[in-house]
Amino acid sequence: MSASRVVVERDVPFRELGGRTLGLDTYRPAETDSNPAVVYVHGGAWRAGSKGQFSRYAVEFAGRGYVGVNPNYRLAPDATVPEMVADVLAGVRWSREHADSLGIDPDRIAIAGHSAGAHLAALAALAPGEFRPDGTDDLSLAALAGFSGAYDVREDRYEPLVGDGPDAAERASPIAWVGADAPPTFLAHAVDDETVQIDETDAFYEELLSAGVPVDRFRADGGGHTFLYDDMGWYEKTVERLGAFLDRHC
Repeated sequence: MSASRVVVERDVPFRELGGRTLGLDTYRPAETDSNPAVVYVHGGAWRAGSKGQFSRYAVEFAGRGYVGVNPNYRLAPDATVPEMVADVLAGVRWSREHADSLGIDPDRIAIAGHSAGAHLAALAALAPGEFRPDGTDDLSLAALAGFSGAYDVREDRYEPLVGDGPDAAERASPIAWVGADAPPTFLAHAVDDETVQIDETDAFYEELLSAGVPVDRFRADGGGHTFLYDDMGWYEKTVERLGAFLDRHC
């Protein structure tokens, strides 16, 4: 299916918070019925970025039959990590609530994120009950994909982000939430990433593997922190690996 047959709707309101409205973009095949979906979570060091970062991927995978949902979330310093994750999960909930109109199979919703977005996506996938925005509904996800992510924020350098409470850093670290019930996971990172070291992904990978979680790791030989958007071949390679993973697990 070509990109011309992808239906895009931008700036759809999905969460109201004290006079502020959070919006999302949707990307869906023109002919869709009970398709898998991917909720894409943008990066930006928890302080910047917006939903449009993943638009190329959303169009690409909508052309392959995946509905894409790209939500915005509140940013630091105005929001805490739990509040950011709650916003992301509100996007997951919205996707489930609108499954019929978007042609989504609610049992086949994956989540993907880059950099800070990978951190938030991992928390949303591994501990949805801990960070859910409100209510008691099931927000479990079918699969997780993380790119260039920070998965252990227990180091002192992350204290301005997570706070100095006794359990704040532990609670905000995806690696601390790994268990046998974690969804199948795809982890991608460039070996030359100078923003977030690949060691973060390698340690997370080993923890998931030890827990018996199906996990696929892609180590890019170049491209740096934003390799997944790189037009020197890494975009195509990443799409190929991610597509194979999603087709297996969604």
